[in-house]
Amino acid sequence: LLALADRHPDARVERVDVAAVRAWLECERGRPDLAVEIADAAHAAAAELGVEGNGADAAARAVRGAALLDRGDIDAAERDFRAVLDGRRIERLPSFVIAAAGLARVHRARGDFDAALRTIDGARTQLAPLSPGPTLRRTLTLGAAAIRLALGDVDRATSLLDEAADGFRTHLLRAWLHTLTRPTELRDELVLDLERRCRSPRDELELAVLRLRIALDLDRPDADV
Repeated sequence: LLALADRHPDARVERVDVAAVRAWLECERGRPDLAVEIADAAHAAAAELGVEGNGADAAARAVRGAALLDRGDIDAAERDFRAVLDGRRIERLPSFVIAAAGLARVHRARGDFDAALRTIDGARTQLAPLSPGPTLRRTLTLGAAAIRLALGDVDRATSLLDEAADGFRTHLLRAWLHTLTRPTELRDELVLDLERRCRSPRDELELAVLRLRIALDLDRPDADV
């Protein structure tokens, strides 16, 4: 489906599901404004077809929420995420995972870490009996790990990262973990590995944020030199 969407850039006016995939591709490429535009068109098409709220429309709204959050429209993103989750279409696993992980990020952005943990842990519990693939499991596991790292809960974060499948964001969070625990050689090795793994503007942005976090950490009075 990803390949199909990439070959047919105008498919958003014909198929809501393919449009949602195209929006996600643009979100991953670091183009949230374009992702929102495509997802808006998909949602409008679903309404015109009388299928607003169905699985394909839920996908469009979940992706639009993620793109809105990436560009800082937190309230609008929350509305999309809640619309997907309130629809209780957990059988549409990708939409459910994107919305749950996104809502947890909304809570994190507002400093409500208890709500973020409830959201992500609840989603992981609901997902467990449905045998999701490794990518979906990893999305929620890494979301939980990021919250634990933000809270300084190194032990729980380490356990979650040990559960997660390999990938760019897994290595990114491991590097953040090593910034907290200070094994600098391993951290630096992970950063170099992340440079090689960068595949998109989103990856580059996340790596830049990590470098800033490391620089700020090293500037602390109690930092190792």
